[in-house]
Amino acid sequence: MRFRIPKSYSVADRQYFDEDLQQDSLDLLEASAALEVKEFKLFELAYLQWHGKKPLPHVIEAHFSNYMFNKIIPVWVRSYSRQVVKLHRSGSLNPRAFGVYQPLPSKRLIFIGRAFTTLLILIFIVFVLLLNVNSPTAHSLFGRADTPQQETPQHNAMP
Repeated sequence: MRFRIPKSYSVADRQYFDEDLQQDSLDLLEASAALEVKEFKLFELAYLQWHGKKPLPHVIEAHFSNYMFNKIIPVWVRSYSRQVVKLHRSGSLNPRAFGVYQPLPSKRLIFIGRAFTTLLILIFIVFVLLLNVNSPTAHSLFGRADTPQQETPQHNAMP
């Protein structure tokens, strides 16, 4: 019995799936990765740019499910993803220009991070101090001191 290797395994620069994808789907995936958003969010952003208003959830769900199950990409998503891919490949992509904003960390999150870091530093300092207090000389694996000590005579002879 002979096994056939799918075409996608023979192509070295394949990035996404084992199945053969259309160029529009590859552009959509690349645009989504370049903007660091999920594909569903890309549909929302494309709708907003094309139509000039926020989409209703059921409209995006209908188009997105049609994309997922039938591989049909609306014109406005194709245009949007091609713009993003073109700018990404030229190195001049600004996600903010496409309505993608990465939120800044909240004050609470910053406080938690600083408190956790301070706690770790204090634990480390206590650990180091405890190691130095308990053992004034380092012992080897065999129980002898690493530093040479003077030998004491084993007999009771008078000098």
